[in-house]
Amino acid sequence: MDNKYVERKLKWFDEHPEKTQEKENFLAMLEKKSINISKEGPKEQTSGAKKVTLVLTSSDKEAEELFLKIKTPKDVILEVIKLKEAVDRGYSINTFPSVVYEYNAKVIKVDNAVERKVILDNITNLFKDAEEKEKNIDDAKDVDGSKKDNNDQNQLNWGGQRSSSSLKTHVLGTSPMFFRRNGMSVDLVNLYEGKSIFLICNGPSMNDIDLSVLKKPGITTFGINNGGHLIRPNFWTCVDDPTRFMRSIWEDPTITKIVPQAHFEKSLFDDKEDKVIDRLVGDCPNVYGFRRNEKFIADDFFFESTINWGNHKDHGGGRSVMISSLRLCHLLGFKNVYLVGCDFQMSETKKYFFNEERKKGAINNNNDSYKKMTQMFKELKPIMDNLGFNVYNTNRNSKLDVFDFVDLDDAIKQNEIDVSGDTHGMYVDPKTKRR
Repeated sequence: MDNKYVERKLKWFDEHPEKTQEKENFLAMLEKKSINISKEGPKEQTSGAKKVTLVLTSSDKEAEELFLKIKTPKDVILEVIKLKEAVDRGYSINTFPSVVYEYNAKVIKVDNAVERKVILDNITNLFKDAEEKEKNIDDAKDVDGSKKDNNDQNQLNWGGQRSSSSLKTHVLGTSPMFFRRNGMSVDLVNLYEGKSIFLICNGPSMNDIDLSVLKKPGITTFGINNGGHLIRPNFWTCVDDPTRFMRSIWEDPTITKIVPQAHFEKSLFDDKEDKVIDRLVGDCPNVYGFRRNEKFIADDFFFESTINWGNHKDHGGGRSVMISSLRLCHLLGFKNVYLVGCDFQMSETKKYFFNEERKKGAINNNNDSYKKMTQMFKELKPIMDNLGFNVYNTNRNSKLDVFDFVDLDDAIKQNEIDVSGDTHGMYVDPKTKRR
């Protein structure tokens, strides 16, 4: 939810005065994560200035106390602002409270104030590094001594926002969300901005549809659990132990697998040998990790730096890979999610669309989880609407009635890419092409 989105939303409300309650809800959501607090107030930013900004919420008493103890170097400007002002400036805030470091009107780092307690520790070194980078940027050399391409270098430093006075990124892109086995972070956030994805939920209703439509050009799919064995998706995730899922999924380099960080050092199960083997999840190709949490709070769901998958039994229960899948889709930048095979009901004769046994107790647990998840989705729905994140159910008979129904064939037609064009004539001088 960046500044441009807020502006578009407010403009839309101006054009639709009858949406009074929705506008009030939207404004309340913006204010909910903000407070009026100021020490010296913002100061004018000058060339070479160093600034530390703390973005707080009304409940962040610990961060406020940390802030009041800070003694920054004399050349560092210190301020506290509200969330709305942070959005207006284009700051990419993911968790609250947050600390934004700026040097020469460029954002160089964002940290979580409470979890890392980094405010005092790295101010001096961080700005020292920033000065050194700025000093050397124009003299950047390749190993062979040739000058680097300035266009590439500028793009690297400004991320496409050259007309802005500060570095702007996606609102969710500030705190690392995805990691390699070695602990290095990988930025996958917003790579698919505004696009649509089909989330395969593995219900038996999938046996009644033509699954080949999910392989049409332009159709992006997200698989969960063992459904990925039969439908080879673009993305895939799980939350349970890796030995519960087919090795064919783990070993497929064409499937981007996003799984809990702890899975990297866990073993695989080889269904051909019918045993657990020495090969680990981290040995497999195209695997990324994320950090989980087990307490569902609707207001925090889309903004926290860990990914929720429901409630632990100590918090009421109701965990599911589907919950974390929706957060992953949002982080990747998808605007529209189409649920496929989302039946939300299980019986002894109708379990999954793939072959699997479920005892009566497990079936009852699944149906109980569906009820709890339905309540979670009801709490998330108005937040999704405010974020412009749309979820649709393609199963007209689904027991999950929180999301609007959209016919699968219509969704496919709307998102598939036409590949009927002829390539002849493409390799001509670009200057001769009609504008």
